[in-house]
Amino acid sequence: MATYQLVKGRKTPWRALVRVVGFPAKTRSFATKTQAKAWAKPLELRLQSQKRKRSSNYTLPLIP
Repeated sequence: MATYQLVKGRKTPWRALVRVVGFPAKTRSFATKTQAKAWAKPLELRLQSQKRKRSSNYTLPLIP
């Protein structure tokens, strides 16, 4: 999930934070919220697709 924070008193006031279960959080600062969204959304989608690929490699044993 991507979140956006406005941090006052900084040269690049918008901070994007991307958190997906199973991966370390990624952050980056931007001059505008639009730039932050443009970076965060593709990253979030890529991490989620990697998560699905990793989870599809596991199979559950059949229970008699």
